[in-house]
Amino acid sequence: MEETVAAKFRTWVMTQYWLGLIPGLLILIYRDFIPKYLANDATRLVSLRLFYDPSFISHDWLLLAHYDEDRLTILFRAIFAPLWFLTKDGIVIALIARACVWIFLLYVIVRLAKALQLPLFALAIGFFYWVDQGQSLGAGEWIFGDAEGKCLAYGCLFLAIEMLLRNRPRWAAVLCGLAFWFHVPVALWTVLAFYAALLIAERKNFLKGFVIPALITVAVCLPMALIALRYMEVSAPAPAGISIDWLIVMFRNPHHMDPHHFHGWRELVELVVCATLATLSFCVSLGDKKRTFLSLFLFMLLGEFACGVLAREANFLGLLKTYPFRAADVLVFFFACLTLPSLIANLISRVSKPRFAQLQPHGARVTAGAVACALLILPTISIGLMKSDKFFVHQFVTSWVAFANHQQTSYSEMTEWIRLNTPKDTVIIAPPWLNDFTLESERATVVNFGRDPHNGLIVEWYQRYCAMNGGPYHTFGTDTETEVQRHYDFLDAAQVQDIHKRYGGQFYFTKIPRSEPNLQLVHANANYYLYAIKD
Repeated sequence: MEETVAAKFRTWVMTQYWLGLIPGLLILIYRDFIPKYLANDATRLVSLRLFYDPSFISHDWLLLAHYDEDRLTILFRAIFAPLWFLTKDGIVIALIARACVWIFLLYVIVRLAKALQLPLFALAIGFFYWVDQGQSLGAGEWIFGDAEGKCLAYGCLFLAIEMLLRNRPRWAAVLCGLAFWFHVPVALWTVLAFYAALLIAERKNFLKGFVIPALITVAVCLPMALIALRYMEVSAPAPAGISIDWLIVMFRNPHHMDPHHFHGWRELVELVVCATLATLSFCVSLGDKKRTFLSLFLFMLLGEFACGVLAREANFLGLLKTYPFRAADVLVFFFACLTLPSLIANLISRVSKPRFAQLQPHGARVTAGAVACALLILPTISIGLMKSDKFFVHQFVTSWVAFANHQQTSYSEMTEWIRLNTPKDTVIIAPPWLNDFTLESERATVVNFGRDPHNGLIVEWYQRYCAMNGGPYHTFGTDTETEVQRHYDFLDAAQVQDIHKRYGGQFYFTKIPRSEPNLQLVHANANYYLYAIKD
């Protein structure tokens, strides 16, 4: 009886795919599920609030220029903007949105793993390794992090692949079109690879297998595609010797768009290895057509990445600003991680040595799991597994303790004072690296690094950003944040006055006490000072 119960329990466990996500989910939770704004949380939440409250920061320069930074993620905004009716606490909204997005993605990955016929141990090992290694290889893309439209776009793509594997191509087509409403750049490159692979895989069933699904996708995404085209039309005269595309690609986003920055040729080789391993790992029971589609899909993504690398060599920056690297960077690595453990299991089960040949199938899988763990994880996880600086355990605990105790920092005290004591149409000269300043103070700023336009308005953004540095930058991308941190607090009185006249900044927020006659102190605390700028 005990053996029967044990066997039933083992069978039950092996069918509960969600259990395989727990190891990786634990890493995600203590890394990223903290009561703080993550990379793009604050800028996304500003957009969500504007969706229901157009009067919010009405004097912001981007709004006055009729720019909407999240116009290309309309459906994401429609889903999560109502959270502002529930609470005005941005941190709480960020956590709720993060949890909802993660739950959806975990659900989708479970469905995809079942459709791929992955063993539970392969899902557990592969997902854990993929999360631990940062979810991508070099271009800085991710799927699990803060709540963004691109996360749901990737979720739609996973569902589309799952539907196709279950012989429901029309539902797959609808989901491909729906992805555009969540995030146009992600949908553009993933859906392009999807249909390029489908074109070859369904060449003998061209009408029903390719044409009809493609028409369905076009019909669903067409309105969003037209909005995207109008968005890209905005232009502006650029400074001498500098192009708009250069500002977007080389100055602001080289960590995502410039393969010279993230060693694109080396990553291309790594992606070839990953795509090859994933192709070898796809379950034979899927059938030739499905395995062909999945393999072609990965190599189409690989081709997009290669086109981006070649475009950089040809200095064709217009292509690079559409993010041709992000999909391959995260998806090829994802499929390789999920499928490689099962390939190792199959290889072990075929070994003819007596000590392996005597293993039962279950024993072979357990052994394969252990070997896969060693091969995948041990060489790449750094020594000092439980160090707080490595795995953010200290940050997780302290941030939640501070949040539960409602501890107020000098920064939050200052933003609260600004919110309560300055006119709503005030424009603040604030540190451009503080992405959450606008959200916390509810006041417009002269410029912010995180709210960068991806069209012609990038020219004015660049000019404003240079003004905060006291002159042109000598670095690129996120390194400019370090550079401006060295200079912003030491802007002289003439530079602050010039920003005030050119861009309307009425207050100067700084960490350094100032004594210039044109700067009048209005509020200060232990770490920050706020000065009114006199004409």
